[in-house]
Amino acid sequence: MHQRAFLEARERHDIAVGEYNSEKKEFLRLKAELNSCDDAAECDEIRADVIASTKLFLEASIDRVSEHMIKIREQLALSEYISAEDLEEADARIEADLEALAELKAKVETADTEAEIRQYSAELREMVGEMKHRANLRTSQVLHFRASGLMHSISNAQVKIEKLDSYVQENNIEIDGWADLVADYNAEVEVASNAHVEAQAKMREAHELSLQTGNTEEVRMKVQESQELVHETQLHLRTAHQLLAEMIVKARQANIDVDAVAESEAEIGGEVQ
Repeated sequence: MHQRAFLEARERHDIAVGEYNSEKKEFLRLKAELNSCDDAAECDEIRADVIASTKLFLEASIDRVSEHMIKIREQLALSEYISAEDLEEADARIEADLEALAELKAKVETADTEAEIRQYSAELREMVGEMKHRANLRTSQVLHFRASGLMHSISNAQVKIEKLDSYVQENNIEIDGWADLVADYNAEVEVASNAHVEAQAKMREAHELSLQTGNTEEVRMKVQESQELVHETQLHLRTAHQLLAEMIVKARQANIDVDAVAESEAEIGGEVQ
């Protein structure tokens, strides 16, 4: 159900982006005409068209931002590792943002003067500025939940590898490069785990700062640092998975019943995306 909702949200967002680009193109075309016209009567007509186009452009801008927020909400709901409390909090914040955007769109739709449109354009810029760092924070949370899932998966695999390594040692089975593979695997998992813990700390700092006002740039920096650490986590987990696959191949080549020793091949070899 959540997967379908996310796909529908992503499709609506893509449509909104297309409409935004179309209205922006038309707005810029009319602005260029107005800047180059030299007949007073013609300029008045074009100016009226610009005002009408600006309204449509603003409405499309609001729709694009709204659909982006909805897409993030559905993306968060997809994660099996997000807590109900975190999901509820994110839903509440996103719903508040959507209501504010809807109220602004209603004002734009009834605007009939250039001054009103300029005012609402300024309001939208201010709102988007405030919402952008919260949206980036939520997008980063999605990456964190995904990384948490990968860490959980690799942690389970590590238990299986420990059993497999114990079996090799206890039975004095000679496997070329086995000790190095196990050591490298454990090292990659440890680095990934440390990066993941640090990324979570950065994300908590960003979240706490986002609850206050005037910290947009600091929140952005914390989110960026956190995302870099998440990417580092994923990189080392991929390397660990490659080493894991190599160990399984070598164990089978040594006539070890991997399934019997480590319970199931599926749990050992779960792929890191």
